[in-house]
Amino acid sequence: MYREKEEKHFASNELSYKEAEELLKALLKAYDSTILVLDALDECNPRDKGRLNLVNYFRKLLEGGHNLKILIASRSAEDYAYRLKDDTNIEIGAADNIEDIRKYIRSSIEKDKDKESREKPLSDELVQEIIETLTEKSQGM
Repeated sequence: MYREKEEKHFASNELSYKEAEELLKALLKAYDSTILVLDALDECNPRDKGRLNLVNYFRKLLEGGHNLKILIASRSAEDYAYRLKDDTNIEIGAADNIEDIRKYIRSSIEKDKDKESREKPLSDELVQEIIETLTEKSQGM
């Protein structure tokens, strides 16, 4: 496929849906097991059915006996979420990250809290306010 595109001087820098299917099938055959990571599925336009076609295609691949795992990182979208409800799913929402974010902020502050470069050390009250403010503003991201 690369050679064909090269011969045409890369007239198109995009793969057609069919070309992408063929490439993915060839890659799946080349490896004993594959983990496919798909990020930002929610950014596909829901009106052109592109993401629904992708989800349907991935389901076909999973049912086709390939040693394949698929990780979809995306905001939830009703048009494809129901198609995945019967599959093994682990859903992680933004709220699930709050405690991890809080711990990260606290450890970052603790590393810097008593540095000699500070005119005055941070009070426990200020540290708590910083942690709460940043955690709230992060919205789990």
